[in-house]
Amino acid sequence: MNPYGIDTLKKLKQNPDFNILDHLSEDEGPNPDNEDANLAELKKELETSRRDSRPHALDALLPDYELTPDEVAKMESEKVLYPNFLVQQHILVLIGMPGAGKTSLCFYEVCPTLAKNGLETVYVDADAPALQRKNMAEFANQHGFHYLDPGRKSIDRFMKDLKKQVEKKASFEKIVLFFDTLKKFTGIFDKKNIKEFFMLCRNIAELGGTIVLLGHTNKHRGKNGELIFEGVGDVMNDTDELFILEHRPCEEGGIDCNVITDPAKGAKVRGFFESWSFRITPEREIQLYDKPLDFSQRDERNQAVIKTAKRILKEAQKPMAFTALVQHVRAETGFGRNKVQEIIKANYSPKEEDDKIFVYELGDRNAKLMRINKKYLK
Repeated sequence: MNPYGIDTLKKLKQNPDFNILDHLSEDEGPNPDNEDANLAELKKELETSRRDSRPHALDALLPDYELTPDEVAKMESEKVLYPNFLVQQHILVLIGMPGAGKTSLCFYEVCPTLAKNGLETVYVDADAPALQRKNMAEFANQHGFHYLDPGRKSIDRFMKDLKKQVEKKASFEKIVLFFDTLKKFTGIFDKKNIKEFFMLCRNIAELGGTIVLLGHTNKHRGKNGELIFEGVGDVMNDTDELFILEHRPCEEGGIDCNVITDPAKGAKVRGFFESWSFRITPEREIQLYDKPLDFSQRDERNQAVIKTAKRILKEAQKPMAFTALVQHVRAETGFGRNKVQEIIKANYSPKEEDDKIFVYELGDRNAKLMRINKKYLK
């Protein structure tokens, strides 16, 4: 028979250090003098009670990390801040060759538009020459956005101050930060630096902010003529979008630009974006085109010049002076001398390992003697 009354058992089972199973034998059956006549049922209940008294792994995690209904209610759905370009609380990397129009697009077109739409827009400029900053500061003031010069103290100091705001969990709601250029704020070839920088950017995004990073491409294009990002691959992995800015001279003056958003051409997207085009006038005004420009004609011209130059060098069976090669290509293609020179120069290097189509050596009077890179002889 059970030596304990039911009231005593109920009190004892509240004490996790008391193991009633040690005081009961398996052959003890129901107690007719007790409300709880089924001892087996009581044993099961006590075992469950002791098991539930242990700390649960999620007890310490959920309060700090689970999104509450109030927090979810405050979250906005993804909002497009600039069509086919910028999404709220995303990190965007815009890359292009020097002079491709990255600063002009972001500073003279996107920033004024965002400010006009009520966003706190901040352009952090570590790239513009000192003489140009006066005009840029005046333009920003006229169009209602902020122009910051981190060099007034130091870039390191600016980044530390920014990090402090993140550590304080300060609100970045409706704030858009532009960093020009990326390599001035972090080591783009250092994986550790890039990881830390993008963690900071991601924290800012989680606090409501939006980030635009301006970056460069390699001087040399890929085998198919595509622009290649300058830096480690983690940049592509950690950003939400990476767009590529192509440019070419405009017949009316200035340059024409294509914003490439197609992953097949090296871009990265999270969502649906269409490529678009604009013109930068000599006065740095931005004129948007109704539809994307077709740069394929330029690509066809490049291919024609390269194909002709390769055939001429193969037939010569020996290195040829750069000026002579240009003359031969001009005669066969009908293209202008400057254009032929530009295309060949974009595809030559003094080093085989640079993976350019043409390689040159310096001859008499520093004349460039051209030949085909061994990798491209097939």
